[in-house]
Amino acid sequence: MDKARLWKIAAKVLPMLLHSLGGIGRVTKLLRHVFFGLAGLCFVSSLLIHLASWLVVLPMNFGFALPLHLGIFVTVGALYLMSRIDRVTIPMTEIYTAGLPEWTTRVIQIGFAYLFLNFLLFFIGSQGYSNEHRGDEFFVVNHGKIIREISEQEYKTRETAVTGFFAAGWMCAYLPVLFYFAPRKMEE
Repeated sequence: MDKARLWKIAAKVLPMLLHSLGGIGRVTKLLRHVFFGLAGLCFVSSLLIHLASWLVVLPMNFGFALPLHLGIFVTVGALYLMSRIDRVTIPMTEIYTAGLPEWTTRVIQIGFAYLFLNFLLFFIGSQGYSNEHRGDEFFVVNHGKIIREISEQEYKTRETAVTGFFAAGWMCAYLPVLFYFAPRKMEE
């Protein structure tokens, strides 16, 4: 069975199962708290990594990158499934903001503007090229073609810019999820 079919089945079965266990009651409230905590932890981690990338050399390391990448799929998947449940009582036009203050939309917009600014600075700084480490040598490359050799320090600095850009992206991915799962008053 392919993944798309599994997601469609899960999206149909999970809401029915949760409604039979209490609807937007005990089960969904617990899930909201769990995913709010997870999104909050991942957002704060992303923020700390982003801030650290300004202060210290912090090359991309899958020790912290992989969990934050995977966390996006978990929390956004949960947001998708929970929003399917919420459609029962909340109009679709208000699904992500129902019960939240209006300022949350502005914060998300500012976050995405900040991500765009980070993208521009990253792209200008990297000149569209990537970095490569071969043995004891470091290079700036474009589609496998060596543009120039760089020092180890410049390599680490350029990799730190990659880390900062990804961390800004992680923050923007987790922010709407965090606000969606934030404790709020919902009409039953």
